[in-house]
Amino acid sequence: MSYYHRAPRVYAPYIMEMSAPNYSSPCFSTDEFGFRTTIYKGNRLTLRAYRELIDRPRAAIFGNSTAFGVGTTSDSLTIPSHLNRNTQFLWFNFSGRTFQSTQELLCYLLFAPEGIEKIVIISGINNFDMSYRWFSDDTIYLPPFYNQRPFLSAYFDKEIEPKGFLRRLIGRI
Repeated sequence: MSYYHRAPRVYAPYIMEMSAPNYSSPCFSTDEFGFRTTIYKGNRLTLRAYRELIDRPRAAIFGNSTAFGVGTTSDSLTIPSHLNRNTQFLWFNFSGRTFQSTQELLCYLLFAPEGIEKIVIISGINNFDMSYRWFSDDTIYLPPFYNQRPFLSAYFDKEIEPKGFLRRLIGRI
């Protein structure tokens, strides 16, 4: 697990934070966009190659650390790499460490090519974790969320009156 904890992260527009591009360790590697390398026919499958290959119908996995493959000892042991060996689809891993559903959706909107026929989403735990931490006053340790708390505190602490949709949403919480 230490390779995962020491792996560098970079800020990405809209997504906030991703694994560093072109990173390589004994346990995992990333492509030029920071996505976990998937193995296809024994070779590294990058996002660029995934967009260009058309020998199989495309499929994609979106999700959090589990979908990313945190804890695996090789890129070949991730869920999409297993699926590449055992299905007729070409799978790519659009997941990220500590991602929550909004970041996963943004990865789809910003990076996924047209023509994906199957999508698997392994998600939700980080959303629940963040909402629990928010309402329990627990410290939020996940870097992508560190600067949201002061902004949202203004609404939840009633320092300013929210308008429109946000006011209706807060009224239901």
